[in-house]
Amino acid sequence: QAAAAKAIYAPLNNSRTGALIEPGFSPGVEAYPANWAIWITGTSSPQSSIGALFGNFFFGSFVFVNPKWDFRRLNFDSDVKLTDDKFGAVLNSMDPNLRAFKAAGGRLIQYHGWGDAAIPPQGSVNYFESVQKAMGDTKSFYRLFMVPTMSHCSGGPGATLFGNAGALEPPQDDADHDVVMALDRWVETGVAPDKIIATGFVDGNPAKGVSMTHPLCPYPQQAHYKDSGDPKDAANFACATPPKH
Repeated sequence: QAAAAKAIYAPLNNSRTGALIEPGFSPGVEAYPANWAIWITGTSSPQSSIGALFGNFFFGSFVFVNPKWDFRRLNFDSDVKLTDDKFGAVLNSMDPNLRAFKAAGGRLIQYHGWGDAAIPPQGSVNYFESVQKAMGDTKSFYRLFMVPTMSHCSGGPGATLFGNAGALEPPQDDADHDVVMALDRWVETGVAPDKIIATGFVDGNPAKGVSMTHPLCPYPQQAHYKDSGDPKDAANFACATPPKH
């Protein structure tokens, strides 16, 4: 079990060149009901997980056109190249050149939960940094918000609601608490989001009331506690860039 967990946390690399294929999953909220039990380990076996179903169906039916394809035969060099050659132009979203998007007046807010057990969250950080490397500072048109404890798209034990969960709305209906309204304000008025306030509910149930709020900061900034006040109140945090080590 320890070896399996180590492999899940570790990045996936090309078996011949060592080049990164995909980052590993981040530790922290593995036991949350919507996380590993659903996406990785499965409730009865790893083969029953959503991740296994998606992976086997995609490679078996799309890439190799063989419903009896066995994932144990996947070659992390030649088979990954074959997959990119067949579907990369349609499915990949890795191009860091967003110059046309920027020139057209586009505004992009990307968010990703650090507890995501479906898509490794470090991948969003890597993409954002690749755009920064290709284009320089992107804060005028593209900002990334990483969400502590959040599962795939939404949910999680912390403050993870900020207009990202469909019909489940944050308690405050404004651009400081709702990511869609923040994007609208950025496009319409030019005011970029310097933070977005996320909300958590008691037992994850809005009917039981708010349990905490927490600021989401544009990467690479992080929320830092001001050393006084309720740590479950977003007002007692400030966004700041951590020192480089």
